[in-house]
Amino acid sequence: MSEPPAKQSITMDFEDMDNFAKELHATGSKNPPKNGTMLDPETVAVENAALEDMGDGNWIGKLTEYRQAHPVAEEGITWNEKSEPGKFGPRFTCTLKISESDEIFGSGNYGFSSKVAFFSTKKTAKKYAAMLAIEWLIQNNHMPNNGAVRFPKVAAPPAPNVLRAPGDLEQSHAGQVPELCIRLGFGVPRYVITPALDIPNNAFWNGYADFGHDPRIDGKVGKVENVHGKKAAKEQVARLVVLFLRDIERQRLAGEEGTVEEEIAEEKVVEEDVMEEKKVEEAENAEDGLKSDDDKKRKRFSSDASATSNKATRV
Repeated sequence: MSEPPAKQSITMDFEDMDNFAKELHATGSKNPPKNGTMLDPETVAVENAALEDMGDGNWIGKLTEYRQAHPVAEEGITWNEKSEPGKFGPRFTCTLKISESDEIFGSGNYGFSSKVAFFSTKKTAKKYAAMLAIEWLIQNNHMPNNGAVRFPKVAAPPAPNVLRAPGDLEQSHAGQVPELCIRLGFGVPRYVITPALDIPNNAFWNGYADFGHDPRIDGKVGKVENVHGKKAAKEQVARLVVLFLRDIERQRLAGEEGTVEEEIAEEKVVEEDVMEEKKVEEAENAEDGLKSDDDKKRKRFSSDASATSNKATRV
């Protein structure tokens, strides 16, 4: 019976062992685990998928830029970082709250998994929460999807050029006074505005309008007292002056209407008198005509009687 072949032995000296260790170390360094730790496969899959979604985007910087472009009264961005111990070191997660939404970004389960994404560094966890917040802002039309933080401004259409009547334009009472004065034949008054109190930094004023030496206007027109603000006092005086001038205008218009009515009445009376005179004249003419006919008849009768008498004599 033949004997089995003898196993060949490998002999290595210390120099060969050193080279083998170096080669083994180099091979391991070329293929490190993606998360750097030995975790359960689902945890590793969640982290790797989140890292792939984030890519190289500067999500934290973009969110900060958005908040600077759209400031709010409160802080606007609230970060909440959390860590938990791991088998080979702490693991980190981060949640984020923004004023535009009630949602807490980074706290939910990741897509296909029931696990919350944890990361090996705080910055990566913060970056992931920022990415989720920006995605929400884009989906809800708070941010454009072209990488900008503001929507482009749309130029407003030019206002239509509508012609308005002078009465349609809003005008202050002080601006109405000169036109009324010119229309009524008065000079434009001078506004006399004086402090109501003789104290520093006085805020209350008295005032009136002075029409000078116009004999048609007597005394102070539009007198006011203790009005807050010098400009407001002048405007209140002007308002009373406008009412005063409009009352004069109404009286004048009423007088002109009365004069016209009187003229019409007088013309009517004259017309009636003329008609009456015509009627009298026509009656007189008719009467004269009747008298003339009677005279003619009498003359004709008289001449007929004379002819008969002459005939009788001849006979």
